[in-house]
Amino acid sequence: MKEFLVTLFFGWCGAHKFMKKKYVLGVVYLCTLGVFGIGWLVDTVLALVRMTKGEKTENNGNNVKNSENYGGGVQMASN
Repeated sequence: MKEFLVTLFFGWCGAHKFMKKKYVLGVVYLCTLGVFGIGWLVDTVLALVRMTKGEKTENNGNNVKNSENYGGGVQMASN
């Protein structure tokens, strides 16, 4: 939810790119007003889709599924 709202309201100035530590793209968005609005629009739609699917984005930009059944690690059997 946070990523979508930041992208929607401040994406034109690259705030969502700075949040993901993509500083070069953040400066590009800042200088071109969201790559002339097209990049901002695409990123807003993608953030909305990720929000509705329940995915989160890590700081490095990788998508992570937000699921209760996802353990993410190896489980060891105890004796």
